[in-house]
Amino acid sequence: MLYFSFQKMGIYQLSKELVKDIYKLSCSFPSGGKYALVLQINRAAVSI
Repeated sequence: MLYFSFQKMGIYQLSKELVKDIYKLSCSFPSGGKYALVLQINRAAVSI
């Protein structure tokens, strides 16, 4: 796989792990009103 120089940076790797952790955490939210909040949180995590 071809890597760009920013993909080797430690902060980039940490941000990918943060997004994965946020996705896992948001899956455990209660189902009532979950969808709008989860979608917003996931979009915010990816935009970081």
